[in-house]
Amino acid sequence: PNMPKRSRRSLPKGTRNKRVYSTAHYHKLDWRYYSQDYRVKHPSCNLCNKRKSQAVDHVIPLSIGGSFWDMRNHQAICNMCHARKTQ
Repeated sequence: PNMPKRSRRSLPKGTRNKRVYSTAHYHKLDWRYYSQDYRVKHPSCNLCNKRKSQAVDHVIPLSIGGSFWDMRNHQAICNMCHARKTQ
């Protein structure tokens, strides 16, 4: 109960400003319904225009400050393009 609080200065160097992003929000129903609806409205891959869209991708990754729910930050892409982009 009387533990001292840990300040930012006591964190290891290089970890002070890094955020940890969880993938838990992708498994919630509101994202699943939104993703399904978005892919119906955008049926082809935004990158290759050859295949059917299978995922909704964030144009600006969340890890560098992209917005999760901003529609301008979303694009419908196929699994092959998504794998290539996230490598």
